[in-house]
Amino acid sequence: MVIELARAGSSEFLITRNTKDFTIDTDLRNDDLRIVTPTEFMQIWRSSHE
Repeated sequence: MVIELARAGSSEFLITRNTKDFTIDTDLRNDDLRIVTPTEFMQIWRSSHE
């Protein structure tokens, strides 16, 4: 349900410490949605805002 909501909201990222529970089923795969940890997100955000 969380992945479906993220996709419906056109989210680029789903940020969670529990990435193993958010593996995307092939039926739900969307290359525009990245599932990342908070640390990974901050690294991505910092590199794009330098």
